[in-house]
Amino acid sequence: MANRNLKNAASSLHQIHLENVIYQTSDGQFQLNINSFDVFQGERIAVTGPSGSGKTTLLSLISGYKSAISGTIEVLGSDQRTCSEKEREARRIEQIGVVFQDFRLIEYLSVRDNISLASFLSRSDTDLNIRDRIESIADQLQLKSLLHRYPNQLSQGERQRTAIGRAIFQQPKLILADEPTGNLDPVTAAKTLDFLFNAIELSSATLVMVTHDHSLLSRFTRQLDMTQLNAV
Repeated sequence: MANRNLKNAASSLHQIHLENVIYQTSDGQFQLNINSFDVFQGERIAVTGPSGSGKTTLLSLISGYKSAISGTIEVLGSDQRTCSEKEREARRIEQIGVVFQDFRLIEYLSVRDNISLASFLSRSDTDLNIRDRIESIADQLQLKSLLHRYPNQLSQGERQRTAIGRAIFQQPKLILADEPTGNLDPVTAAKTLDFLFNAIELSSATLVMVTHDHSLLSRFTRQLDMTQLNAV
């Protein structure tokens, strides 16, 4: 009985559990085999590896944007492979913040509306709370003077910071970030990472972040090398 309780307690701390996962592109040119991968609540995981090793694919499988051929992908207590697309989308809006490598900002929305996009989709907060949160995030990401601008009026770094603001807006339980500091100068990158880590601590969130910047690795609780994770 004691062993069962310990097992249940450990599984309740799982944010991500992948087991015997096989993913393959439609042309068969790339395959990802993951025997086992676990992430626990509050961890900050840095994912490294050469281009083409599957780092972005890993985040897409976890977020539900891509589907595996077989295996188990449990995220925040639910199996992605048995959930409908509508259920996966609802989980992303409410519980998962994603920072895409190509930003994926909505070009016809202002910085203000891009940051608070999840609030329009979920309608789960008051206008006052939304406004206060936008102001706080924009201030810490040095975007306050740019809230009225549109993505085509921003630099690459400003677009990157807007994407980060959008990802953390709903205070998600899990943040998946693909090179979130890749377009920032070293000083801004350090400040942005400080803000990201502070946001994670405030909401007891978990971070899985792809990075090529090895100078940042000491700030993470664990490093994952994709060339070792992929069992192909």
